[in-house]
Amino acid sequence: MKKILLGAATLSVIFATSCKKDDNGPSNSFTLAGATYNPTIVSKSDAAGYSVLASTDQTNVYTIQFNIVPVIGGTFNIVDDVEADNQIKITAVTQGGVKSIYESIDNAGTANVTISNGKMSVTLSDALVKRTNTSSMKSDTVRTSAVLTQQ
Repeated sequence: MKKILLGAATLSVIFATSCKKDDNGPSNSFTLAGATYNPTIVSKSDAAGYSVLASTDQTNVYTIQFNIVPVIGGTFNIVDDVEADNQIKITAVTQGGVKSIYESIDNAGTANVTISNGKMSVTLSDALVKRTNTSSMKSDTVRTSAVLTQQ
């Protein structure tokens, strides 16, 4: 009888943990100028001739613009103006006290794009973006990285 109860208890634990809802979706984050942000929404929108993967935590926005609607993954060059199918542009807006707008510079690095089950993922590290809404004469070029998966 003891073995039956122990077996039943073990099966109950196995079934309870295997049926548990998985709240651990993709771990989305982006880093900009040393600060890390964890967006709650990552979505993709397609328009005539281009696509945008956007992430937001309701205050800060990080977008990746494509020249085409990508159907296969690969390595994309990060540039300041998207003109070719293998290029992307980064734009980030942070609202930490003072609104800052950053855009990628030309030859800023590369990003790895994957498409799986119709969902897009972008991984980039150590790319360069420049603050564009400053009247300062100093260079506000900072590093950015991101791991974003469309939800």
